[in-house]
Amino acid sequence: MAVKDGGDITTTLSLLNYYDIEWLGVISVGTPAQEFSVIFDTGSTDLWMPSTGCTSQGCESQARFESSSSSTFIDLETQVAAAFGSGDLYGSLAQDTVRLGELTVVGQTFCLIDEEVGSWTSVDDPFDGLLGLAFPQLSDTTGYTPLFDSIINQGTLTRNAVSFFFGSYEEEDSASITFGTPPEALYVAPIQYIQVSSQLYWQVKLVDIYVNGVAQNLCSSRSCVAVLDTGTTLLTGPSAGVAALVAAIGASEDCSNYDSLPSITYVFADDNGNYEFELEPFYYVIEEQSRNGDWCAPAFMSFDISPSTWYWIVGDVFMRKFFTTYYRGETTTSTAYVGIATAAAASR
Repeated sequence: MAVKDGGDITTTLSLLNYYDIEWLGVISVGTPAQEFSVIFDTGSTDLWMPSTGCTSQGCESQARFESSSSSTFIDLETQVAAAFGSGDLYGSLAQDTVRLGELTVVGQTFCLIDEEVGSWTSVDDPFDGLLGLAFPQLSDTTGYTPLFDSIINQGTLTRNAVSFFFGSYEEEDSASITFGTPPEALYVAPIQYIQVSSQLYWQVKLVDIYVNGVAQNLCSSRSCVAVLDTGTTLLTGPSAGVAALVAAIGASEDCSNYDSLPSITYVFADDNGNYEFELEPFYYVIEEQSRNGDWCAPAFMSFDISPSTWYWIVGDVFMRKFFTTYYRGETTTSTAYVGIATAAAASR
């Protein structure tokens, strides 16, 4: 695929790997800058920050944006709400200056959280907000430009892409997010680029998921879509498909057959062919140790999104092994691609 260089900025931010559950990076909002730890989420589009007006239990442990302290703050006086798999958010729209490393966006629209409902966060969770990186069509703030699009429109990135390196919290290598050209030291070349099937989520066609090289025919009766989502920890899929896959894997809860468990392989596709990405048990099996003995289970969760199309969310479990990059093309309306390569740490 031909690549055209853009501006002159590539900026990398360190991410805190919170027990292979969340990866958090620091951004700042307002003038003077107020810092927040956020999840960079390819499965949503908007920037959500808790406000000082939020009195929900989860907000009490978070850094909250104090609008009266920012000289560049503008209240848009528009209510907004969003539903996530882990809970619902309610708030209002505002504009202010947002900074991510060397990148600065003036007058960026974002969502100020006034209420958190459900299990969206908890008092023990270290993140403050959520920074969405998906496409504008997925936004809950119709008519406003999302942050990633604002950055692209500035024309300063060397490449209109955002890339993730997760690694493991047990490794010395630091997890990171990069805006611009993917750092060559963080992946094993080449990057396999797959055309996005629809510019909503970062989604590609899913052909099937193999178990030990054997097709499971999970997509034989209806079409399947794989959504690469850095904001989801586990691997998810429709209830029937997950049940069939977990049964085929056959993991014993007491971990007694861990050493003989099969690899699983995601098979993605676009007009140029199929692409296979294998996960060994080390990556896709959750292991826990307690005084009652070992416990093992495949890191899959049932999540029914649509009765007609089967959505399989490819979360952080997959990205512990694979470096991923999300390329929007030369402009925000160009053909978009997901790029996947073995992460440098995973090849050792």
